[in-house]
Amino acid sequence: MITVVIATRNRPKSLKNILLCLENQSLKPSEVIIVDSSLVSNRLNHADLLNYNFKIKYLNTKIGSAAKQRNMGLENVSKETSNLFILDDDVEISVDYIAKLSETLKNYEAIGVSGIAINEKFKKPKNNLSILKKLFFLDSPNEGVITKGGINIPIDRKSTRLNSS
Repeated sequence: MITVVIATRNRPKSLKNILLCLENQSLKPSEVIIVDSSLVSNRLNHADLLNYNFKIKYLNTKIGSAAKQRNMGLENVSKETSNLFILDDDVEISVDYIAKLSETLKNYEAIGVSGIAINEKFKKPKNNLSILKKLFFLDSPNEGVITKGGINIPIDRKSTRLNSS
């Protein structure tokens, strides 16, 4: 069972967008847990949560901290969950995001992996950041290989908005 936890606050359009991204996944989650600390006027209504091919647990809270909201979401994860993904409410992900990360978790017996949000603008780091990249072994140009710092996940660059513009 695949579960996704999303913490959100006052961004209903972004939340709807990430739910649509999850709906369009080639490997869909079974359950999505939304922890929402939005003002009442910015919360999704019940009708907004009905038309998805996965179960949605919608938790309202007054907790404004995203980290605490994520922890609240983690406390509500089903015991049957085998793969857990934590996403921000303002990211866009490629249609094979969950499938590729799940495959990596299985193939490399990894405890955790991280993917790339396709709506982020990537900038070339300044020279002082290259030292940090080397320190944390993040300087591998090879995608999909195990490095000292973890696994570089390959992404389908054709499906990203960055290369289509």
